[in-house]
Amino acid sequence: KEIAFTGDTLFVGDVGRPDLIASKGVSPQQMALTMFQSLTNKLIGLPDDVQIWPAHGAGSACGKALSDDRASTIGREKRTNPALQLVVAGDEEGFIKYATEGLSASPNYFSHDAESNRTGASTISEVLATAKGLEPAQFEQLSEEILVLDTRTIQEFGAGHVPGAIHVQLEGKFAPWVGNVIPPGSPLLLVTSAGQETETITRLCRIGYDNILGYLEGGIENWKASQGEVVIVEQISPDELRRIIVHAQILDVRAQSEWDAGHIQGSVHIPLPELSKRVVEIPTGELYVICGSGYRSSIACSILQRTGRTDVKNVVGGWSAWAANIDSVN
Repeated sequence: KEIAFTGDTLFVGDVGRPDLIASKGVSPQQMALTMFQSLTNKLIGLPDDVQIWPAHGAGSACGKALSDDRASTIGREKRTNPALQLVVAGDEEGFIKYATEGLSASPNYFSHDAESNRTGASTISEVLATAKGLEPAQFEQLSEEILVLDTRTIQEFGAGHVPGAIHVQLEGKFAPWVGNVIPPGSPLLLVTSAGQETETITRLCRIGYDNILGYLEGGIENWKASQGEVVIVEQISPDELRRIIVHAQILDVRAQSEWDAGHIQGSVHIPLPELSKRVVEIPTGELYVICGSGYRSSIACSILQRTGRTDVKNVVGGWSAWAANIDSVN
């Protein structure tokens, strides 16, 4: 079988974004036109049974609607990919409009990655060789100056974590959210679930986060056994929140489009990528943090705790669980 490696041009179900660092000095519309020409002149003329293997899949910020499928064929994409259908139809104007409208904000790490690609970066093997397990005493000493990234599950992080740790669960849209909430180039210490040290380091290296000093040997259990201080994030169900809703202060960290589609009346809205710069806008006192599923709100709780807040609670299941009660929607 013939295979086309389509990179960031043609994805399964979508096409690449024309507004990222590669377009510096060139407008997204000009880049979209160039992509239209590449798709027209190089890809749609290939036989329908040619497989396409793109560089990214679902969860990547490099497109708007990437499929979970890792591969496809030219023929299938002609039939099902809305962007490629515009190319097949020769609709240049429609394609440029599709490719440039409704794009999410570009993750902060993209420009860092582009520069790393130009100048060279450490290999994953090199980083794995230097990132060693650290005993709790050494880990604690380093954590006074170095940022701790905890990649365990929401429930595990909430039950107890190292003070000041930022939480981004490994399972989920890990790379985009690390890139949104942790400055590129930051030296990092890791706390992972047992056996996930290598996977975590590998996935961080793939987005240019390769300044990893080490990980907590034996994980959080070893930390607790060594009398290390533990901080919790209380997890609260939507039903519990409903019982106190009249007095509750709620922070919603979803995107603007999600907020516009529906939100809890009286809640404060600050999208997660903006949170660190807008903490002064957050009400003092007990705070209930909500997102779409509980993933982003757990990240937000960790950011707020790092600023010194001790009164944040994570809404389990997020908006998806809350919205079952339509009467509470504004």
